[in-house]
Amino acid sequence: MRTVEVSNTSEVYTTTVTAEITPTSSTFAVSGCVGELGPQTACTLSITFTPPAFDQFTADLTVTGIFSDTTFTEPITVTHTVPITGTGVYEVTASALEGTYGTEIIYGGAPGGFGNKKGKVYIGGLKQKIDSWENTQVRIIVTKFKGLATDTPYDVSIQWKPKGSKTTNTIDLPGAFTLRKPEINPINTQSGSVGDEITINGMWFGTKKGKVYMVTRNARSYPGIWSRQPG
Repeated sequence: MRTVEVSNTSEVYTTTVTAEITPTSSTFAVSGCVGELGPQTACTLSITFTPPAFDQFTADLTVTGIFSDTTFTEPITVTHTVPITGTGVYEVTASALEGTYGTEIIYGGAPGGFGNKKGKVYIGGLKQKIDSWENTQVRIIVTKFKGLATDTPYDVSIQWKPKGSKTTNTIDLPGAFTLRKPEINPINTQSGSVGDEITINGMWFGTKKGKVYMVTRNARSYPGIWSRQPG
């Protein structure tokens, strides 16, 4: 929303103020500051912009003041017209800003939607797996991270072509995903025997089964079992 101040600079006469936007549409709307405006006073117009799509929109704002008095032969009309411009942008939200292999991220909140035709999502220039693509939200699984350093923010790019269009819509989210390496919490169980179950808690283990090794002091290692992503 933007505001415009309208002033009556006359020291004597009251003016009746009207404001309109042409062409008439739901993209721009104007409110406030309608009615009589006394001498040497001001009021504020509020202009709202509701873009229906990712695009640039233009219109004209016309403010009219009509001065009438018994001393006037005819009312005096003063009109000012100014162009107004607005650009629709995507304010996309992400369900996760950090993660690792197998992390699920849901993107939503794009004005006009993502369309129903599946597009592409890149993290740090690497194309990720699309789990589902709907007009209201896009769900991805992080599957590509080769060459990406951990603990570093990477740009996210969501790209798609609306049905019947040759133009690709692109949403760029700077630094919207940080790759994390696994973090292991302290293990409470310090000893045990064959067959005992030990749970290792932590973060960023991913959902793909990996391997767990118990390393002895003589550097021999024994494989364990990967069950699920903790936390």
